[in-house]
Amino acid sequence: MHDTSTGSVRHPSLFKRLCIPLLLVVGVMTMGSGMGNPGCGSSSVPDCEEGCNIQGTYALRFVMDNPVPRSCSDLGLTLPTVLVIEREGNSGYVSGQLLDHRLTGTLYESTNTSLQLSTETTAPDGTGIAITVMGDFSEEARTATQPLRYSGWLSFHSRDAAEKCSVTSHFTAFRQ
Repeated sequence: MHDTSTGSVRHPSLFKRLCIPLLLVVGVMTMGSGMGNPGCGSSSVPDCEEGCNIQGTYALRFVMDNPVPRSCSDLGLTLPTVLVIEREGNSGYVSGQLLDHRLTGTLYESTNTSLQLSTETTAPDGTGIAITVMGDFSEEARTATQPLRYSGWLSFHSRDAAEKCSVTSHFTAFRQ
């Protein structure tokens, strides 16, 4: 760089050279600390104590008249009849059991009538599969025995170039 007033060469100061690296270090150090973004680095447990008693066994009924395509059944996927939902204490961490696959999700007190559970797994032939269940509860779940309806969508998607399996089906489930 040249100083236009004197014509001499001006060297950037040490501060200017370290400005971006310092900003990056401060940003990384404050993530999840409450001072920065509480996102990916956060270790806080989502709280869900009231209206969050969604745990239980749900009988699934699908709107789909046809069974899943053969390309999906060849991967070991069928329409399930039962979804089991569990919670970790009073936290918002939720897990589900569907077709011998463990799904995970999060339930927040502010949106305690909506739930999405998902997992990535592998079929016997090595094909990657994404399983997602998302839907809404008929009302807040105040007790663990209260009758509840959970309605939404179940999707199976293979993670291969040919997309051997891609199904989305609407369901209604009732807590037993």
